Amino acid sequence: MLRTCRKSMFPNIADAAEKLNVAERTLRDYEAKGTAPPDIMDRMATLFRKPILRYLYCGYCVIGQKIHPEVAEKHLTDALMRLNNSVVGIDVDCKDMALILDDGIIAEDEKSRTIEIMSRLKTAKQRIAEFVVNIETRFPNEITDQPPSTSNKVC
Repeated sequence: MLRTCRKSMFPNIADAAEKLNVAERTLRDYEAKGTAPPDIMDRMATLFRKPILRYLYCGYCVIGQKIHPEVAEKHLTDALMRLNNSVVGIDVDCKDMALILDDGIIAEDEKSRTIEIMSRLKTAKQRIAEFVVNIETRFPNEITDQPPSTSNKVC
């Protein structure tokens, strides 16, 4: 996958290695193994315009697997539709969770509803990540991790 991502932006491996500030042989090794150190993987994700690489890398890490849901590249329309379907009714779920947690305990009669809500929230989390990664992959120049400019320009 790393090789495919690299080739889409840098057909010449030497150019990519130079931009990543690694030896060409090192980059070949990373591509063969399918992984790289976190800082290099982060730079690859940015340079190759493939934010999904960050999520794929986290899939190898025990902590990352718990934090980041598995995501796959999807057509944006499909990802948006899946996201929309998963958040329908989430406002009701949040209100129900607030009532359940109001007394600071999850009573026996509240457990099944809590499990149901948590399952839907986990699905929503997965689909939010899926959409974010896919929109960042599709629009790498328009969507950045940088906060919007707060200039005081007057029109």
